[in-house]
Amino acid sequence: RELMQLFSVGLWQLRPDGLHHVDREGKPIATYDNFDIRTFSRAWTGFVRQPPRRNIESGDFTRYFNGANYIDPMRIQPNLRDIFPKMNLHDGYIGDGYPLCSETPERMFLRKGARFVYMPGAGPSGSWPELEPNPETSQLYLKLCKPGASTN
Repeated sequence: RELMQLFSVGLWQLRPDGLHHVDREGKPIATYDNFDIRTFSRAWTGFVRQPPRRNIESGDFTRYFNGANYIDPMRIQPNLRDIFPKMNLHDGYIGDGYPLCSETPERMFLRKGARFVYMPGAGPSGSWPELEPNPETSQLYLKLCKPGASTN
């Protein structure tokens, strides 16, 4: 409730000129109700704390971080996540307008400008092994890191 009230939409629906939208009786129209709050809260399910990063939140830096992870303190644990669609404030769903994976072009992830982020431990069990591509044999490494190299 406080996130919605204080940091995003406020209590009352506003017109572009900043005045309240009003109903037929001239009363301001609330931006959200308890149903919306319950629905939005489901979007926050499945988050768990992450351990401190070893590279910057340990050693000499522990006096600043007190053993906590302040860079990326939480991650989503899929089996704890509410999997059902979440309504938005306008009778649609959060995420409407984004394409489904089945609607994207084939091999879209290999297109120019695609962004890849290595996320160790992000596998289904949370424990994928550390992978190091072999620069001599990895086709993906050659394609991404040495664009002019032969990938035969």
